[in-house]
Amino acid sequence: MTESQLQEYFARIGYTPKNSETEQEVFKNLHRNHAFHIPFENMDVYRKMTVSLDEDALFEKLVRQKRGGYCFEMNGLFYFVLTSLGYRVHSVLARIGGKDRPFGGLTHRMNVVFLSDGSKWAADVGYGGDGLIEPVLISETPTFSYGKNYRVIRKEDDLMKYHLQVLSEGEFVNLFCFNEEPNQPKDFEICNFYTNCHPDSGFRQRVMCTLPTPEGRISISDDRLRIVKNGEISDTFFPRESLKDILSDHFNIHIEI
Repeated sequence: MTESQLQEYFARIGYTPKNSETEQEVFKNLHRNHAFHIPFENMDVYRKMTVSLDEDALFEKLVRQKRGGYCFEMNGLFYFVLTSLGYRVHSVLARIGGKDRPFGGLTHRMNVVFLSDGSKWAADVGYGGDGLIEPVLISETPTFSYGKNYRVIRKEDDLMKYHLQVLSEGEFVNLFCFNEEPNQPKDFEICNFYTNCHPDSGFRQRVMCTLPTPEGRISISDDRLRIVKNGEISDTFFPRESLKDILSDHFNIHIEI
């Protein structure tokens, strides 16, 4: 990624570099600002369009067109940004899990970031839902971020070594599991092809769009707009013909439906 592209990306996420920032502060600020400014959304997949993971295509869509994307796009762009800034990053495939469901297939992309102080971090700007706003230290000591506690536990006897969990109703539940060894670009292309093109992919079946805010989150799930602000939840159901305007008004996404 060129210097001018990095400056465009910084403007897109509302980030102004400061010489006084440490390596860790820059990393955390980039992650947070990306999460707050670029929505998780699947509108291209829902409209049966092909999703490209090419660096220039991701930059054009997420930065210049001011669109959002899903994990393969969001964490792909973030990988290119971090590596261009000199960070050591492994981009990896992960398995999504949940409180009442086992881990699934390798349909998620996230990044593992290695800082010069020896610390390792789970970076994920493309989970959606109640995903990360800030990176999580790979440690069983919880990381507190925007009202939630996260931790990463190590499972030596598991196929996937690390399990990232969030504290929910008094217990830690799985979000996803991963290894720190990097995957290759072709690996992401194959898995992205499934989520993009397979008829059973949930991304093809319903509208998803979500963006965290400092006070909560704004989300679309099919015909429901949910706004969470300071713990208060407001749900509005809307007709499909209103989707274009809702995407524009709440997420600054301007597309034809």
